[in-house]
Amino acid sequence: MPLSPPSTRELVHTRKIECRGYHREDGLWDIEGHLIDTKPKTPNESHSTSSDVSIIHDMWLRLTIDNALMVHAAEAVMDRSPYRICPEIAPNFDALAGVQIKPGWRREANRRVGGVKGCTHLVELLDRWLQSATKRFMVVARPMIQTKINHPVQNMSLPHGQNHISSTNATLIGPMAKL
Repeated sequence: MPLSPPSTRELVHTRKIECRGYHREDGLWDIEGHLIDTKPKTPNESHSTSSDVSIIHDMWLRLTIDNALMVHAAEAVMDRSPYRICPEIAPNFDALAGVQIKPGWRREANRRVGGVKGCTHLVELLDRWLQSATKRFMVVARPMIQTKINHPVQNMSLPHGQNHISSTNATLIGPMAKL
C-alpha cells in the first residue's frame, strides 16, 4: 500500500545507497557499497550532477571476503565530501582486513574504524554492506559451497537472526547470535 498523499513540501535531501556482490574468479567475493547524498542546487554551487542537484557525499566501500566470511581486503573512497579532511579517513578502512564476520563483527569494526578513526557515513555504508554481503552469501555462495567445498565449514555466522552454515552439505541450523 502506498503512503498517503503528503502535504505540500519541498525536497531538501536525497540519500541513495546501492550495494552489489561479485564472485571473483579466484573464489573470493567482492561486496561493494556506494552512498550518494544530494540536495537541490542553490546558486553558485559547483558539485552538481545536473543543473538542479548538488552532491554532498559520494562514497564507495569494497570489502573482499572468502567463504568463511573473513575480510581479505577493504577499500574506501570518497569522491565527494563536504570537508577537505574527509578523504583522509578513507585509508583507515584498510584496518578491516583480517576481521571475520561473526558475532562481535560490529563491535570489532567500530573499534577499528569508528569514532575519529572513521566516517559516520562510511560506517553507515558498512552496515548496509553487511546486509548485502550476507544476502549474497546465503543466496549465491551457499549453493556454490554446497557443490564445491571438500571440508567442513564451521560456524559461519550471519546477522539479523538468519541461519548459518555448519557442514559440507551446507545444512542450515538454528538462528545465530546478533553480530
